Amino acid sequence: MWRSFLGRRSRGGGFSVVLLIFGVFGCISTAAMVFLGAPLAWGQARKVAALPQPAANALATLTPGTEALFTAQLPAPEETGPFGLALYYVEVLQEAQSSEGGTPSRSQTWVRESPSPAAVTLRLSDGGQLRVQLPQQVAFYNAQRQESLADTEERAMRYVGYLPLQTLTVHGTWESDGVVTAEALYAGSAAAYVDYRQSQPGTALVTGGFCGGVALLLLAVGVVLRFLGK
Repeated sequence: MWRSFLGRRSRGGGFSVVLLIFGVFGCISTAAMVFLGAPLAWGQARKVAALPQPAANALATLTPGTEALFTAQLPAPEETGPFGLALYYVEVLQEAQSSEGGTPSRSQTWVRESPSPAAVTLRLSDGGQLRVQLPQQVAFYNAQRQESLADTEERAMRYVGYLPLQTLTVHGTWESDGVVTAEALYAGSAAAYVDYRQSQPGTALVTGGFCGGVALLLLAVGVVLRFLGK
């Protein structure tokens, strides 16, 4: 039925088919966001809210393998990176082309190219040091994003990171001897990080609702145009 419906040809070309395709894909994406993304974000938010937030003088008592939120400060290095960043990674803008429904389209996505350093040493509130190991895809939340405007660069680039002396919350796993393996970094306090993660399910639902509305509108317009032969 759908094959015969979508396969009908008309004088006006395939504009209605394009709308129908985008509408269907939009509905599928919305369903994934609402029924998968939001529950996952809610589960992560509950997990983060329950994590311990040990004080600097209590770190030595932690059992290796303990997941927690650690708060410390970036140092003021003698030399900083681009835009004055003390800790950063590089993203490049990649373009992708597709021809769904016979209509060429182009999309752009920022992709991490140059990773952050393998580790960084932060300063604790009691003056001690916290050695933070940074996996290649560690998340940088609430970070500075500075796009490079150099005319000599062949691709658009931007730098994502943090400034000297910023207070960071490290969501990670305690190893031992002042070493933590990070899952995520956040510029701000542990309480602010918890609030941020708790806002994600609502954001996913609102975004999903908006995208779903647009997708249904595209489907409706596509169906009407199809029956009108356009």
